[in-house]
Amino acid sequence: MNIIQFFERALGQNPDKVFIIQETEEKQDDQIFYSYKNFTYKEFYRLVLDLAGEMTRVEIGYRDRVFINLPRCPETIACWFAANLLGAIAIIIDSALTTEELDKRTALVEPKLIINQSDLERFLKRRSAGKIINFYQTKFNDIAALIFSSET
Repeated sequence: MNIIQFFERALGQNPDKVFIIQETEEKQDDQIFYSYKNFTYKEFYRLVLDLAGEMTRVEIGYRDRVFINLPRCPETIACWFAANLLGAIAIIIDSALTTEELDKRTALVEPKLIINQSDLERFLKRRSAGKIINFYQTKFNDIAALIFSSET
């Protein structure tokens, strides 16, 4: 059983139970405030399926390499699950890399897709608004980059 199958089994048994909790720290006037966002198995899997659908639209599939250039957050894990669901090779890279460091890794690995923070934020905003997401590819250093358009 692979991790996707294991997760799907757990989803079937616990759809409304909390799967992952995101903690956010915010500083205001020398005070630290924490907020928490819970993802149930069902909510998380819906995000995974939506992301997998978007990846499919740009022809990501079996054995394609996908760079996930995001900070540590549940969406990073969802992107990893989505790529693996399609049989792609998901590679989570440090979002703090310099452009030079990213270029070196890109030249070495030759990913077909790069997912970055600004693109994911636009996707999540459009997704939460329930609007159609226009999804297209662009070339960046001869690599297909994942871009979520703000157009309807």
